[in-house]
Amino acid sequence: MKAKLTKVMSILLACVLLLYLLPLQTMAAEQKQTTVDNATLQTLLETSKEPSSQTQTEPQIVSELKESRSEYQKEFLLTNGQRMINVYPAPVHYEENGEWKEIDNTLRTATSGGQPVYENTAGVWQVKLPAKLNGKSMVEVNRDGCTLQFSFMGQLSEPL
Repeated sequence: MKAKLTKVMSILLACVLLLYLLPLQTMAAEQKQTTVDNATLQTLLETSKEPSSQTQTEPQIVSELKESRSEYQKEFLLTNGQRMINVYPAPVHYEENGEWKEIDNTLRTATSGGQPVYENTAGVWQVKLPAKLNGKSMVEVNRDGCTLQFSFMGQLSEPL
């Protein structure tokens, strides 16, 4: 009895999956047949051969609308007057004094405690990486007044 029920349920589920995968919108659409006389067809063919004086181009970005920024999105003004919003999976802005600013993870050279370091340019996190890794050099990460420092233990091998 249990095997029969399992078999019936399997067949039922297989049928449901097949129906789900079928493009039902295509099946439900009505096909309209239009008739075109020869004169209209000839006119359409002739006009399609002539080069179009108006070439359609993609609208270009004019500028970013900075007042519409949020942590994960940017809004742009296009040449055709429309607006385009880009939404990103990772933060692209950080808030500083009520204003959204660009995150810039470009590393620049600086000094920390008399030692040369690399630090990111702008963002929520302030990261300092030592210019030369050894057992004494510390990696430093700052955010909201809190600091995390760590160093590497063990022997660093020389590059080949």
